[in-house]
Amino acid sequence: MAVHWPQFRCELGYRRDLWIVRPFGELDIATVPQVRRSLRWVRRHGAAVALDLRGLTFMDSSGLHLAIELRALAERDGFDLFVVRGGRVVQRVLALAGVEALFTIVDTLEELSAQAAPLEHAVIAVDMHGRVELWNATAELLYGWSEREALGRPVLDLLVAPHDQELGEEIAETVRTQGVWEGDFVVYRRDGTPVISRARDTLVEDDAGNPIGVISVSLPAAELCEGSQPG
Repeated sequence: MAVHWPQFRCELGYRRDLWIVRPFGELDIATVPQVRRSLRWVRRHGAAVALDLRGLTFMDSSGLHLAIELRALAERDGFDLFVVRGGRVVQRVLALAGVEALFTIVDTLEELSAQAAPLEHAVIAVDMHGRVELWNATAELLYGWSEREALGRPVLDLLVAPHDQELGEEIAETVRTQGVWEGDFVVYRRDGTPVISRARDTLVEDDAGNPIGVISVSLPAAELCEGSQPG
């Protein structure tokens, strides 16, 4: 996910059993809410979360409080939290606050995976009406639509052919009623090229248990290898 603030963006990635939240630029009181918008899609799914701080050029006490808040949520909701070590400025903030011992800190994401080269998945989140709220960089590469073009549009219009719309609606209904759908589905890139997408779609709820949307992780089936399927 790329949220456009002056000198700031936040991207959301996924590798097998690991969500990656990547803020870039200055993390302060003005930009922390944008990171929270990303976290609401991922922190209740059981998979681990990595907060990758390497793209930050500045972090104030608001960013520090966000990290501590995320640690508390990890303990409450039962997911593993990792922090990818940032640059000197960020390291200094953590050291001065004396909170480094609270986190499992790693230098690279590769330390968190047994796979030699884990594949990054396309991540797409939609609201309860099926309109795109999040479209990450891998989705741009795989499906041809830029984030700017995709945001706010019905996801079925972007990826599903007219003759498959009914099946797409059936999948969406399955997610709404059962909470999850996983399988292969033919989608179409922006240039009209068909591709078999292997996806997992999961219903997302807020802290009160109210559904807020659906998040999907996917890869073209031809690019999958054993151990790299969504899940």
